Amino acid sequence: MKKIVFLIVVCFLAVNLYCQTKTDKKNTIGVHVGFGIGGVQMQPAYTCIGIDYSIRLEHWSLCTGIEHITPYITSIPFQLKRHFGNIAYINFGTGLNVFHFEYNTKVGAGFSFGAGLERKYDNGITFSLNPYAGWKGILRDRYKGSKDTDYVKLGIKLGLGYRF
Repeated sequence: MKKIVFLIVVCFLAVNLYCQTKTDKKNTIGVHVGFGIGGVQMQPAYTCIGIDYSIRLEHWSLCTGIEHITPYITSIPFQLKRHFGNIAYINFGTGLNVFHFEYNTKVGAGFSFGAGLERKYDNGITFSLNPYAGWKGILRDRYKGSKDTDYVKLGIKLGLGYRF
């Protein structure tokens, strides 16, 4: 029974994706990995992995998702992305740092900005390269022992997405 339900769902999704035209592809879901330097003294390296969702409105996109920054912070970014032509964009926004594993507490918010390149293919696949800078932990819960959690980070994100 599970195989039949799975087969029906896969067939429905295949038909649904086949029926969409290029002009209908305004949503993108994807994953990204990032790496860079950060911290109070800009020495420790960090990595991040995340899931993204964006909806395109003319030359702008509204983007959100969830991101885990090693070793401790989980963040929910909210960004605007401004497209220039078919490939280039700039992005900026804020992020809600929802949990800091070392201090077992919420640590507040931050912001980031960057510029990148995004290649879109006719089959819906997108690749992106996004150098960025940000500041995490600007607003934080100071009553739970979350000292020294604000830091600047510089990095690059590589993304893979699907437009639908």
